[in-house]
Amino acid sequence: MIDPADSQTQPLALDEPKPAKRRGRPSTGQALSNAERQRRYRENLKAQRNEKMHQGVAEDLRAELAKAMERIEELEKELEAAKRKRRHRDEPAAPLKEWAVYGKKSPRAKNWVRITPKGEEYATEADAINGIAEAPSMGEKAVYTAFKVTLR
Repeated sequence: MIDPADSQTQPLALDEPKPAKRRGRPSTGQALSNAERQRRYRENLKAQRNEKMHQGVAEDLRAELAKAMERIEELEKELEAAKRKRRHRDEPAAPLKEWAVYGKKSPRAKNWVRITPKGEEYATEADAINGIAEAPSMGEKAVYTAFKVTLR
């Protein structure tokens, strides 16, 4: 019941309809368009980007690439060595007209010249004998000497 003598109590609005509650997020009145949102997103990505962060990764990749290239060169050399034609034991070591022979004279030899271990000719016979005796691989009593042979 309502007391007519009470002047302080405010009457309730029971007859007025309540506004329906809207679904979803309430609007702020500052909504952005799709283009504005995309522009802000790209600006934020650019701001977050740190160029120096990627330099270390790039240096590591360069070092890894250099190692890989060295390994490739090694493997190519091994492959080339494996593919190289091998000589038979009866074939001469070098198919040249002039080559170094160790040991006795060959009946096919046209002329003989004693050579140094570096491959140069001795000036005189005495130099040849002294040089051969002084060579570290051959002692004073060496049986074999090096000769340059010209084949016929």
